[in-house]
Amino acid sequence: GSRYLREIVEYRYAIEPIVSALAATHATASDLAAIETAYNVMKKSVESDNRHDFTQADIEFHAAIYRATHNLIWAQSANILRPSIHLVIQKSNSTAEELDDCLQRHFQILECIRLRKPSEAFDAAIYVLDRTAHDLNIKSLVDEDELLKLIKAKTCPDE
Repeated sequence: GSRYLREIVEYRYAIEPIVSALAATHATASDLAAIETAYNVMKKSVESDNRHDFTQADIEFHAAIYRATHNLIWAQSANILRPSIHLVIQKSNSTAEELDDCLQRHFQILECIRLRKPSEAFDAAIYVLDRTAHDLNIKSLVDEDELLKLIKAKTCPDE
């Protein structure tokens, strides 16, 4: 139920900012193409109001970012997370207005990775998850802001 969704979102808050920062550092041209392709399918799905395609493309978007780290463990964890992310996305993507906002937030991650800005990619991942948590009506159990600042300070030295 809601506890499971909260735990998935907490787990994603803990890892996706780092994964996004690593992707901004290590992504190849083909990684960027995979992330962008998934984003473009998300965009088309919003325009045609196809929720199924949107959900699949959203999952692929995140999986492509995990793969772009070029770290086998991170890449495999995307596969482990796939059903969980699917559930969270299904529960969180609701109105067209919210999907537009969601799309804008995903575009920010894509741009930060493309521009090789790990610190900004870290923040953009949090921005996406903030929307997810809001849509799921999840209030955090811990002060994530302080925790994330600490993690960012340790993992993203000033560029």
